[in-house]
Amino acid sequence: MPRERTGSIVKRDGKFYARITYTDSQGKRHDLTRRAIDRKDAKRIIKEVLEDVETKGEKAIEASRATFRDLAERYSAVKVKPAEYRNDRKIAGMRDHTTAAGHVRALVEYFGPMKLRDITAGKIEAFKQFRLATPKARGGKERSIANVNRTLTRLRAMFRFAVAEGWLDYSPFDRASTPIISKADEVRRTRVLSREEEARLLEACGPNSPRAHLAPLVLAALDTGCRRGESKGCGFTTFAPRSQPDSSTLECPLSK
Repeated sequence: MPRERTGSIVKRDGKFYARITYTDSQGKRHDLTRRAIDRKDAKRIIKEVLEDVETKGEKAIEASRATFRDLAERYSAVKVKPAEYRNDRKIAGMRDHTTAAGHVRALVEYFGPMKLRDITAGKIEAFKQFRLATPKARGGKERSIANVNRTLTRLRAMFRFAVAEGWLDYSPFDRASTPIISKADEVRRTRVLSREEEARLLEACGPNSPRAHLAPLVLAALDTGCRRGESKGCGFTTFAPRSQPDSSTLECPLSK
């Protein structure tokens, strides 16, 4: 016997509502009510909800009720936890889960009670401007665009998680007319180790250290700025004469 799924239009205090009644797989009866503009809009809502239930199952209705706080709780339970390793490979969690948790808290403070389906690209842009205008909690310094972009990157990951879980059909980031996260707006910077940091690093690779074999590689990295993969790939042919410059350029500070 097919499960009962019906829809009706209710008018209360001059306002229209679409009411959907359905029975879940456990035989429990549920009522879902959504506000509509008029009778025609109520019919449209009923049709859309019933079609979602037919194609996606009962989870479609559960997802329609989900708030951003619900998503944050689910995402944190699955993703935001200390990294787990097996055979030196990360299989779950995050290396910097404390920073991710901070991003989630900031997002919940703003979006918490909002329904997931009601969060649009425009509302995310509004959050971006709000976040830029909010000084940092420590020191009260102005918040940089790079700082805000990291929070927005976490928000984008959360919406992708919601899509993968079947809570949303698409991410609002994908519907934005222009990219919400713009790396071009960030101030470019070059981070180099201080003399004290270099000394501590070399000391950790001293002759009496179990890491002594790494000393030549660390010293070469400090002097050239090469990354790990670039250092391991170096050979005699890597260092071409000036008349034959390499096709790519790597900017790095050289030691004196």
